[in-house]
Amino acid sequence: MWIVERLALWRCLNQASYNRSTFYVHYQDKIQLAEDLLESMLKGLENSVGKPYIPGQKFYTTKLNTPSFNINSYIYENRIFFELIKYDEPLPGLHTRFPQTILKIYQEQFIYNIPGLF
Repeated sequence: MWIVERLALWRCLNQASYNRSTFYVHYQDKIQLAEDLLESMLKGLENSVGKPYIPGQKFYTTKLNTPSFNINSYIYENRIFFELIKYDEPLPGLHTRFPQTILKIYQEQFIYNIPGLF
């Protein structure tokens, strides 16, 4: 069962200081809210990786520094959300879309040049 299904909507709205009418202006139900949150968090994950890099510029892994690990910082700053992955079926698609997003990041945002391989 999804964690979202177990949450009482009124508790979520109370915690966020929103009323029900404000919620329903933006979302049909809490499942739609969960899907929007998942999409937003994974997009933020993608964006966090590219921040320290300039497109087209060569970057050598031997020169990695703290800003190179923005993905780790992003996950840590949003750890309450990403800790949901340790539960069975926490949000629809989280267990598959999270690793797919990581793979997409490294396939689309980086070009690898391994000496002797190319």
